[in-house]
Amino acid sequence: MKKIIILITALTLALSFCSAALSAERVAEWTGNVNIFLGHKRLDNNDWEPVEEQDEIGIEVDFAKKQWPVNIAVDFMSSKDNKTISGVNREGETDEFNFGVRKIFSIEKMDIHPYFGGGLAIISGVMSTTMSGVTTSVDGRDLGIWLNVGVYWTLGEHFNLGLDLRRSKADADFNIGGTDRNVELGGRHAGMLLGYHW
Repeated sequence: MKKIIILITALTLALSFCSAALSAERVAEWTGNVNIFLGHKRLDNNDWEPVEEQDEIGIEVDFAKKQWPVNIAVDFMSSKDNKTISGVNREGETDEFNFGVRKIFSIEKMDIHPYFGGGLAIISGVMSTTMSGVTTSVDGRDLGIWLNVGVYWTLGEHFNLGLDLRRSKADADFNIGGTDRNVELGGRHAGMLLGYHW
């Protein structure tokens, strides 16, 4: 949550600076969206059980000049879960920074916008186990890919409400019990979008 707040604050400051620096005519040449993602990420249960079902929050940003065929997409997603079974606490967490493009279509009369996108992903993961007051952690990071599809409705010209599905893939070696084990960091994501369109 702390990472999302920092990112949203930085993004707000950047947008404010850009709006102040550009003339009204130049701002009108651009279009884009800033959406908050609230949903769920499912990881490989062989790697992450019992914390393979993680709550997820994120921010999805896309922007383009109005004549461009696709929008530049920059997304950040963070997921986390923890469970205690038989006195052993397991916590899992992943962060994804996704960069790529998003193709947005418009059904003008209904203000409905289906889309799809994809690109490169930098994904990191941490898995911690606490037993008898002792915590051990393993972590890893890798470059991978992401793909997403979704649809949003723009209400009152600026307010977005939508649904987003995505798949991400990257893997890294976690040193578990002295042995390197290949762990899938990406997963299947599903959630709702709330945001702003300009």
